[in-house]
Amino acid sequence: MKIYKMLFVIFAIASLFLFCSCSNNSNKQAQQSDIITSTSTETEIANSIYNEDNSTIYKTAIENLNSNNLSYARELFTYLGDYQDANEYVGLIDFTTNIYGDYYFVRAGDSKYTFHITENSVKVENPSISYSDIYDSLSFSPDDEYGYKLVAKNGYGTYIFVKEDGIVYYRSVGDTYTNSDYFNETEYSRLYLQPDDYVEPKEPEIGMTAEEVKNSTWGKPTKINKTTTKYGVHEQWVYSSGKYIYFDDGVVTSIQE
Repeated sequence: MKIYKMLFVIFAIASLFLFCSCSNNSNKQAQQSDIITSTSTETEIANSIYNEDNSTIYKTAIENLNSNNLSYARELFTYLGDYQDANEYVGLIDFTTNIYGDYYFVRAGDSKYTFHITENSVKVENPSISYSDIYDSLSFSPDDEYGYKLVAKNGYGTYIFVKEDGIVYYRSVGDTYTNSDYFNETEYSRLYLQPDDYVEPKEPEIGMTAEEVKNSTWGKPTKINKTTTKYGVHEQWVYSSGKYIYFDDGVVTSIQE
C-alpha cells in the first residue's frame, strides 16, 4: 500500500512539473508571437505608404524632407523615380548630407578661417582677428553649373557652397563683401577638410608656379596684370596689402613687399 502511495506522489509531482513546463513554453511562444506581430505591424506601417498613389507618396517625402528625415525622404523619392522632380530631390539630399563637415580656408594676412557646416547653420571663425559669425538661414537648391548649392545667409552677407569632384568650394556675396579686396563674386575658393589633409601654407618663393602661390600664405591676388610679347608671358599679381609677385611664363621670378 505504501508503494502505491509513493508512486502516486511521484506521478503527481511529475504531472505538476510537466504542466509548468508546458505553461512556460506556451508563454514564450505567445511572447514570440507578440514580437513577430509587433515587428510585422511596424513593417506593414512603414511599407503601407507604397500602397498609396504617387502624389501621396510625394507629399509624404516632402514632409519628411522638411522635417530633416533625409534618409526616409530619399527612400521615398528613389521609389518615385521619374515622378515630378523626385530625382532632383534624391540628388539634393545626397549633396546635402555629403557637404556637412568642418573645413578651413587660408586667406592672405588673416591666417586660417574655419567653416563648420551642419544641418542647422554655417559657423565661420577666424581666431587671429577675433572673428566669429553664424549663418543660420540655410537653403539647398539646384545650380546650373555645379548641380546643387547651399546658400547660407545672415544680416550681413551670404555664403554660397558648391561641390565638384568631392571638393567643396565657396564664395561670399552681399553688401559686406562686394567691395572687398579678398573676394570675387564670380569665383569660388576651395575649402579644405580639416584636420586630416591640412598642410601649413608656405610663404611665396622664387620658382613657385601660379598654383603654388595660390596655395601659399598670400593666396589669390586681387588683380592680375598680364603682358604677352614674343619673349613670353609676363604677369604681375597685385595684392591689396601693397605686395606684388611677378611671373615669367608661369614661374615666379620676383617678389615685392
